[in-house]
Order: sequence, then structure tokens, then C-alpha cells
Amino acid sequence: MTSPVAMDWMASQGYDRLTIQHGRGKAPSFVDGTELQCHAYDFKDSLEDDICSADLIVSHAGAGTIMEVLGRSDRKKLIVTINTDLMDNHQLELANAMAERGYLMVVECPERLLDDGTVNGAWRRIAEFEPVPHPGGDDTSFPRLLNGFLGIPGAGADAGSEEQLGKQSLSAKKDD
Repeated sequence: MTSPVAMDWMASQGYDRLTIQHGRGKAPSFVDGTELQCHAYDFKDSLEDDICSADLIVSHAGAGTIMEVLGRSDRKKLIVTINTDLMDNHQLELANAMAERGYLMVVECPERLLDDGTVNGAWRRIAEFEPVPHPGGDDTSFPRLLNGFLGIPGAGADAGSEEQLGKQSLSAKKDD
């Protein structure tokens, strides 16, 4: 994200600030003379403020990060890169499923963010990408599924209040 290509592209698109959370990785060095205000840090208690103030978010494809960004009421442009070093590459599965629905864009190899912005380049595709709003989740769908699997009466579509689900879960536990 701090390559001259990336920094020039961001400035050309009207971005004025770049914030990088690098975790345990090496702190990035920034291009001298860039028009962007650049800031980097390792960890914070919450990324909420950074996500809230961002217009473009480029992140790894971790489930927590994806759902935190997509779960917001203000639609954010989310671009995810895949960590191919993971054992079962679960990041790729989640990212591709969300990309197929238009919620985010996947750049499978972070190295593609180093391209020169040519016609097929990642930066051109990022500029053109318009995310589809994520509809959010249903907090009762998993408890209903679980209750149905356990054979708990009333676990159909109408069994959804937290009070009902708590009682059903408690009664299921007592039967063990």
C-alpha cells in the first residue's frame, strides 16, 4: 500500500489520508513527497474509528474484519487480499462468496497492488468497484437451525425471540 504506484493512485483518486494497521509486521515506510497524510500503528483496542473515517478499506480477508466492515450501516468499499499461507485457505472461500454477491472485491495476490495501473490492473478495478449493500444477518437463524436439529418443539420460523430461544436452549440442556 505504500508503493509509489499505490500512493500515486490514491492521490489521483482524491484520497488525502492513508492509515495502516500493520500488526506484528514491520512498520511501513512511506514515499517521500506524497500528497497523502500517512500514519501507521501496530495495534489498537478497536478499529472502529479508522473504519468509520475511511472511504476505502484494504484488508486481509479475515472473517471478523469482513463482517465488521460489511455490518456497518454506511456502505464502505472493502477490498480484501488473501493470506495463502493459511492451512485450509478459508479466507479465500469467504472472500469469494462475499465477492460473488458484490459485497466486496478480492485481490487474490497482494502483489497485484504493485501493478502500474494498466487496463487490467487491480487499481483500475478498485476504482470501478461499487459494492452492493450487505443486508446484515439474522440473529435468530442459527438458534432456529440448532433447535430444529435438536428436535426442540416450536423451532420453526416463528421461534425467534431471545426469550423463547433461551428457554428452548435451557430445556435442551436439561435433557442431556
